[in-house]
Amino acid sequence: MVRFNEDIVLNGTSAESMRARTDTLAMMRAALDAVDPFSAVSSALGFENLSLRVMDREFPVAPYARFYLISFGKAAEAMTRAACGIMDFEDGICITNAPSSQWIGEIRVVKASHPLPDESGTAAAKEAGDIVKKCDEHDVLMVLVSGGGSSLLSLPVVPLLDMRKTTELLLRSGCDIKELNAVRKHLSQINGGRLAAACKGLVVSLILSDIVGDPLDMIASGPTVPDTTTFLDAKGILMKYDLWEKVPISVKEQISGGISGTVPESPKEGDACFEKVHSFIVANNAMACRAACDAAKKRGYACDIISSGLTGDARHAALTLLRYAENESGKQEPEEGRLPLAFVSGGETTVKVTGHGKGGRNQELVLGAVKELSGRRYLLASFGTDGIDGPTDAAGAMADGDTLSRAQEARLDADAHLSDNDAYGFFEALDELIFTGPTGTNVMDIQILLEY
Repeated sequence: MVRFNEDIVLNGTSAESMRARTDTLAMMRAALDAVDPFSAVSSALGFENLSLRVMDREFPVAPYARFYLISFGKAAEAMTRAACGIMDFEDGICITNAPSSQWIGEIRVVKASHPLPDESGTAAAKEAGDIVKKCDEHDVLMVLVSGGGSSLLSLPVVPLLDMRKTTELLLRSGCDIKELNAVRKHLSQINGGRLAAACKGLVVSLILSDIVGDPLDMIASGPTVPDTTTFLDAKGILMKYDLWEKVPISVKEQISGGISGTVPESPKEGDACFEKVHSFIVANNAMACRAACDAAKKRGYACDIISSGLTGDARHAALTLLRYAENESGKQEPEEGRLPLAFVSGGETTVKVTGHGKGGRNQELVLGAVKELSGRRYLLASFGTDGIDGPTDAAGAMADGDTLSRAQEARLDADAHLSDNDAYGFFEALDELIFTGPTGTNVMDIQILLEY
């Protein structure tokens, strides 16, 4: 199996394939280093002489101001450590899925569940709400946001089990993250701008984006920014995926109440509560893609970034990447000594789960390309920058022009595994899963396609 900390990657069927696999891991390392959450916050934040600096902005702070912190998401712990190295906080909480400690200075670290919320997360969200209430108009609330926050900072207005069931139905439906979060925001007491609305002081949000296009109101369901969606949108999404009659009655009642006006809508653009709120993107997928591409060039490739906004059905997305690569390769003169081509893309695809297998969108993306790759001198890898691909312990998978023939020798049917959403089983048998463990960051997925 491909492991991130290995210098030599097994399973290459030729020296060229082995080199491509090694180069792929080097590009992965570069991508993750570029979106390291500790470095991102450290470089973005400064405090000196009663002036808070955030990127290119300065915020004067009263000498008697108190500082509070709420940090949540998969990168929350590293972001919190960076902020605590720059500022002193009166109180705060850090909510993440894989903590390595219980305290960071005065900040309590809480483990909560992802992608389905749990009781630990809801209790931590209530604690976060109590911290917000401590802020007066002279104080500063620092909010550190990263992917996974919708589940980790979850305070539903419906019973927790009903929120879990609704989330699970949406995750299996094939909807995208924006649609998922549009529904979740309208079942929350804290997301969709409601956290900011409850704060009297200055709110400064530093955000690692895990959504295509960096829409602030969708990242971790936007607890500190105006909501661009409505209860009517939420119902439309549930109807679109044939889930309206499948979600719990409490969910239907909440959304129907919002549409009729008996339940308040989430705060929107122009609401006075956002006049004191300032949000900054400190890392995103485009930064990771650029770093991976730079690493490829240093290793002797001519590299091109296809997109940092790849979306759509995972099993078909790789074919788009391959067609792009074939087109670009066809433009090259077949002269001796030309540089091999490398292509990088990023984004977040979706999977509609109809089978009973095990996998994630990155593994399914690569499996969807195995037959198309057959006999070609390309290596394709796709991995989640958080190190977690779906409900598995793998970050993703890789395949090359010989993967299909190796599968056939092992009596593995690529089409059958794809139909059963069992990409993990397929690549596990071939030792072509990618394992990184939790990386502590999250800026969606990266695809790497190398010519060898």
